[in-house]
Amino acid sequence: MSRGKKPVRRNNRNLWPNCCCCHPLRCGAIEVAVNHVELIARIAELSPVRYTPAGIPAINFILEHGSEIIEAGVNRQVKLTIRAIAFGTLAEQAAKLSLISSFKFTGFLINARTSKGVVFHIQALHLIIQEEQALNPI
Repeated sequence: MSRGKKPVRRNNRNLWPNCCCCHPLRCGAIEVAVNHVELIARIAELSPVRYTPAGIPAINFILEHGSEIIEAGVNRQVKLTIRAIAFGTLAEQAAKLSLISSFKFTGFLINARTSKGVVFHIQALHLIIQEEQALNPI
């Protein structure tokens, strides 16, 4: 929504300019920024747990992802390496994770402070059970 536009009040309802349903978050009359990432990856590197100056546990990761996706009708091999970080109890739990297993990581991206690139801030992670492991448990 551009600066200066305010809702018009009619019949005890806010009617937003360019709104089709009088609820700006539903119809997109107001642009809502979304920064949500889900990635299935393996942990390539896992640093020891450290503590922020506020005493919050933190852990740094290097994640590796590989998959095949169809783009413009053609199969494309996708390989990705990304830096990641987790804080709090998630950092303490992550310190015990296996480097062999695949996980579904959920979080958001920010610009790195010290260098070019992005950092994936992890807010949740879940173990991915491979079909082979599910069919043939060890």
